[in-house]
Amino acid sequence: MEMEPFTLAEEAAYTQSMGGITGGFSSAHGVGSDLRPISHTPLPPINARGTRTVPAGWTAVFEGTVSARWCNSFGSVHGACHAWIVDNLCGFTLEMLATPTFWGEPMRGGVTLGLDMAYYDSTQVGRVVRVTVRVDRMSGTNAFVTVDIGEVGKAGSVKRLASGRQLQTWRKGKL
Repeated sequence: MEMEPFTLAEEAAYTQSMGGITGGFSSAHGVGSDLRPISHTPLPPINARGTRTVPAGWTAVFEGTVSARWCNSFGSVHGACHAWIVDNLCGFTLEMLATPTFWGEPMRGGVTLGLDMAYYDSTQVGRVVRVTVRVDRMSGTNAFVTVDIGEVGKAGSVKRLASGRQLQTWRKGKL
């Protein structure tokens, strides 16, 4: 699958989305600032209706280093932190695909209807993780997204730590 690096504008949008100007929970613990956008499948063009035809499997990749604020009292990544990563990176990925008439304001990126998590292994502070966000299906009102979180090992191998499946919904704003 062809991937391209995030542009500077997309990186700035990520920083803003992760609490750069909005504050709240996302900026309070700073997990989003420990992750950085790496690459994504090329953005589908905006069509004549002002929407995008998002192909199944559209993917965005993020990486970061586990810090103490991710961890529980045992020093391993807390399950709630995994869920936060899934929820927020899913939302940001859908924001990237939005247009003014497709997943745009007032619910840019949609809202979560369901989030299912599976936990496979743990990791400690200082380890590098890769988060792969895959849009399985995206219509005008619903998106089904899979997020895999893995520890990056030697030679680039990735050991899966957790996976999340998320259902997002979006409704066009009313005037």
